[in-house]
Amino acid sequence: MGLKGQFPRGIRNCSSLTGLDLSINNLSGNIPGDISILLQYVTSLDLSSNKFTGEIPTSLANCTYLNTLNLDQNRLTGQIPQQFSLLTRLKSFIVSNNLLTGPVPNFPSSVSVNYANNQGLCGEGSLGPCQGKASKSSNTAVIAGAAVGGEEGRRPRREQMGKKYKRN
Repeated sequence: MGLKGQFPRGIRNCSSLTGLDLSINNLSGNIPGDISILLQYVTSLDLSSNKFTGEIPTSLANCTYLNTLNLDQNRLTGQIPQQFSLLTRLKSFIVSNNLLTGPVPNFPSSVSVNYANNQGLCGEGSLGPCQGKASKSSNTAVIAGAAVGGEEGRRPRREQMGKKYKRN
């Protein structure tokens, strides 16, 4: 289409709009945070192959009629809102080729997803597990190792260990 600039807010005048394809343009900036108000009845939203930046607005989860969401090939960052897994009509979710990070939503198996080429995503299938916080036992091992090593390989005296280290 050859559109340039930010998301066209005049779309709000199309109050019964159910499908919007703005793919393969030069649209940039953030996807509007009030997109669910602008597109109340949208079932298909394709914003792929643009230059959108910033985070995916959580408000998209309020587009309850949404069947297809394609945000492929933009410059979107941050995490995918977990609320998207609550979109009961969603059948296709595509966010490949962005800069997204963090855990992906737990979509039902009926939803076709594409997360390709987002190096920071984790949590489902080939994405691999998300790195959680270090477990208590691994922290204990580090503390114990530091206490045993001490200064010049000697074990520190009890008063040197302070309140942070507890003796078992």
